[in-house]
Amino acid sequence: MKNILFYILLLFLFTACQKEAEKGDRGGSGWLAVDFFTDNSVQSRANKPLYVLEIQKADGTVVSRFEDCNDITDRILLPVGTYRLIATDGEEVVAEFESPFYKCEQEVKIEAAVTKDISMICTQANVKVSVEYSELIKEKFADYSLEVTNGEGSLLFGKDESRAGFLKEVDGTLIWNLNLDNGQEKFQLTKTITGVEPRQYYRFRFDIKESGDENEGAFVPGIVVDTTTDIYNWLCEIVLKDSIAKPEIKGQGFDLNDRILVLDEARGVDAKVDITALAKIQELKLRHNSSEVKALGVPEVVMISNITPELKNAVNTAGITWGNESVLDAQQATVDFSGLLNKLPLGEYEFYLSVYDARKRLVVDTLYISVIPDMDHISQNAVRYEIWAKCATVSGLWYTKDKPQGLGLEYSTDQISWTSVPADQIAFNEAGKSFRVSITGLQPATTYYYRTVSNDFISDDVKSFTTESEIQVPYLNFDTWFKAGENGSGSGKNWYLGESDNKYWDSGNEGANTMSEKNPTAPDYTNKVAIEGNEASAYLETKVVFGVMAAGNIYTGDFIKAIVSLSDPGAQLDFGIPYNGRPTSLTGYYKYQPVNVTQTSRPNVSKGDLDSCHVYVALFADWTSAFRVNTQTGTFVNLNEAIAYGEMKDSRTMSDFEKFEFEIKYRDETRIPTYILIVATASKYGDYFTGGEGSKLWLDEFSLGFEPPKK
Repeated sequence: MKNILFYILLLFLFTACQKEAEKGDRGGSGWLAVDFFTDNSVQSRANKPLYVLEIQKADGTVVSRFEDCNDITDRILLPVGTYRLIATDGEEVVAEFESPFYKCEQEVKIEAAVTKDISMICTQANVKVSVEYSELIKEKFADYSLEVTNGEGSLLFGKDESRAGFLKEVDGTLIWNLNLDNGQEKFQLTKTITGVEPRQYYRFRFDIKESGDENEGAFVPGIVVDTTTDIYNWLCEIVLKDSIAKPEIKGQGFDLNDRILVLDEARGVDAKVDITALAKIQELKLRHNSSEVKALGVPEVVMISNITPELKNAVNTAGITWGNESVLDAQQATVDFSGLLNKLPLGEYEFYLSVYDARKRLVVDTLYISVIPDMDHISQNAVRYEIWAKCATVSGLWYTKDKPQGLGLEYSTDQISWTSVPADQIAFNEAGKSFRVSITGLQPATTYYYRTVSNDFISDDVKSFTTESEIQVPYLNFDTWFKAGENGSGSGKNWYLGESDNKYWDSGNEGANTMSEKNPTAPDYTNKVAIEGNEASAYLETKVVFGVMAAGNIYTGDFIKAIVSLSDPGAQLDFGIPYNGRPTSLTGYYKYQPVNVTQTSRPNVSKGDLDSCHVYVALFADWTSAFRVNTQTGTFVNLNEAIAYGEMKDSRTMSDFEKFEFEIKYRDETRIPTYILIVATASKYGDYFTGGEGSKLWLDEFSLGFEPPKK
């Protein structure tokens, strides 16, 4: 019976929800690595912060306390669970001079066998006050002072007080009393400041307007109060290194965003790039993809920070130099491409520079170089990632002193009939003598030719690009199903979407059908969208099998195997299928009939809450194979690494199918996907054994859209 229950459990560990390794309820331990950052520009004390770090359970029980964060040199081992981190520096006083108090709190969930990296931002937790008196105040009054109170304590800023004061925030108010004494009469002015918050800095400056007769002592009505509020973020780090700016890559005398133009008949152009890394260079790398540059002796990848003498000599001979000293552990380096410009043939070149510093920060930038003929204007080669299925962005250059009249671009599919791009779709860069052209209304999988034109000149330099295809994931209409045994082989009782010899989808059916046929995911040949040719819909139902929650689910990928272990069972499955299209939306039909949650292991979901369904699409560019999920080791997909993502969630009870559409938003439009992951589930938190038994979700006639991405 234990083995039976184990196989059933396998299903529920890989359903539709985002798999971000929240495995804390399953036991074990994980590690916590906390990073602080110190911003010395805000720090108001000379001594290094001695942050006290306290780790508490959800009920407030303190499990660990570190009196000085400088003493923490390694990861902290903790049992899985949810913790609150509280870091403080200084003592929280009611009102004292030169007593800043810093505090930060953050919740963290420790997962089994996972290192959780946390960056804590500590901020000033009290209110800072300073006072400045004008020379006119000092001249007109023999004595003066300012008292500031928060209702529980107060600070007195006398005439000779130059220190900053710090007060605890109480009820969001500060009251200040200005006292003036001219030797004949005393004056007092009181004001209340509301909306006071921690981190605020109130800088008072008192002055006098020269109005009234000073012999009458009429100075108080002329008092001018300047209260400037500044908010400072207080950053700190366990290793407590000084705040160091991230690396920079800058061109000498030119912007790296602009292309360096080199006329074929007038080479002699300087092209020097400065690299600054105050935390010291740990890796400086140069990349290119030019066969012409490679032919000059420069490999496609040059590790400048760790280069052999032989390779350095070859690269220097080609015309790329960076001095005689090693750049490793240096804070500054200059890579000079000037010599290379004299050797490059006509064409366009891109050199990618990346610098990685000792603080583990990576900065990448690109040097663009065009060696051009002596002509009025010319189009540039299209950049792969700027060509979509129905739109494209291309660029051009002009070489005349002034921008040619009527400069633009036209395109064609046959080089006979040409279409001009409207002027409002062209953006000119006068300084760089370049322009970018947005072409819309294109057909997918079609080759287009383009050239630059002006009133007096039509370029004979014709370039081309081919639009992306509209690639649909197979069986998105949910019409084709088959039954088979384990992993889709042989005869059996498991329903699969697709065909036995062409399988792109899987579900948790294999686990649910260990003893008898349950199939939380199955075709429905009667309950479907009324569209001609539509044969079936996908029916997903959340069930309970031997007391264990089994959410109906379906995903692009493949169930691999069960991991047999009485103490810690698990499963392996492959998420995602190969895919290099760039869809921008998902449309389809769905019907949902949720019930109240009957089982839960999620802290944010209670029994009796209404269940919800979930459908999402994620695209990945770094995957070279399907992502191998291992529930036993806590290895799950990190959706934050997706270059594009879109989702739909709903908890409405629906009597019929409704059409939906959600946008697939691109976090990085410069990269081409290699894999796509589509997931749907009848219970959003089914992978956490959370959902309502009897929640039902129908899916039908899905389709990926390829309209131009929204800007």
